[in-house]
Amino acid sequence: MNPKKDNWNESDKQKWLAKQTFQRSYKDQVLSRIERLKRVGGAVKVKNYGRLSLQNRESLRISEISLSTDDYSDRYPLYYAEVGDITNGKPNIIVTGGTHGYEESGVYGALEFLEKDASRKVDKFNFLVFPCISPFAYEVNQRWTHDAWDPNRSFDRSKPYVPEAQLVMDVVEEAHSRAGCDFCATVDLHETPDRDKVLMPLQYQRYGIEMSADDILIPNGYYLIAHSANQSKGMARHIIDKVKQVTPIAPDKEIQGDKNNDGVIVLAEDSVTHQGLNQSFMKTKADNSFTTEIYPEIHPEPRGSQEAIAAQRTTILGILDFLENQ
Repeated sequence: MNPKKDNWNESDKQKWLAKQTFQRSYKDQVLSRIERLKRVGGAVKVKNYGRLSLQNRESLRISEISLSTDDYSDRYPLYYAEVGDITNGKPNIIVTGGTHGYEESGVYGALEFLEKDASRKVDKFNFLVFPCISPFAYEVNQRWTHDAWDPNRSFDRSKPYVPEAQLVMDVVEEAHSRAGCDFCATVDLHETPDRDKVLMPLQYQRYGIEMSADDILIPNGYYLIAHSANQSKGMARHIIDKVKQVTPIAPDKEIQGDKNNDGVIVLAEDSVTHQGLNQSFMKTKADNSFTTEIYPEIHPEPRGSQEAIAAQRTTILGILDFLENQ
């Protein structure tokens, strides 16, 4: 979608905001786990990289709760974990979850990796892990920021400033400079849930593209988007081989117009529709970049099921396993 064709004005954003409600707690479900990681310490160093702000708004009212600029900032501190020493010459890996806040298995998958795997893998790798990039969207179960921007179209300095995306860019650019070399791999953890049939038509219509719920494809399983310029060509297939032991791989022949190669979609480097993606930005700093997509409702459990979380975690471990065996 081309942002130059955005048909929304401030009134449209206000109408959209008025329909939002708090459905989850960033403090109870995410920050509490980050605080535990802080207390454990060791190789996992939790770092604050800023707070969300209302920017051009003086207040925000959601679910009968009115938030001032200070309230909003206090509610949404941003954290990432640096595991190991990215200057020591070992392979450096970036993991991001919650770029779209409503896609919760990515948030929980990143947290589980930090809690269960990162410290035991630090002898061979270093990590930057951002568990929940979009905490406001996490709480209201949405794709967009409070200002109705899609963070996954905002990893681009030429676009409107979206702190959820561009504060991450700041950290990654500083870390890249400090490391003195490209990251080995990055992965952005996403979902394609049934809720997309509600959210995606509005996103397309905003840009002048008529779309109904029936037009939205929900692939019946997991798939992996691999950047066309990735250097380790066998890594994507290795990840799929690991993940298919945990959850079904999407059988669809095409997904959003792209060929599905047994669970692998290749992201074209020059695609206009992919400008501003987390994955596209990360590829400028890394040898390999990936995006996961998983259909959480394929399981009998509620969204954020243990199987979906396990698939996200397995993706990260699949990258590490591939590198360890090269």
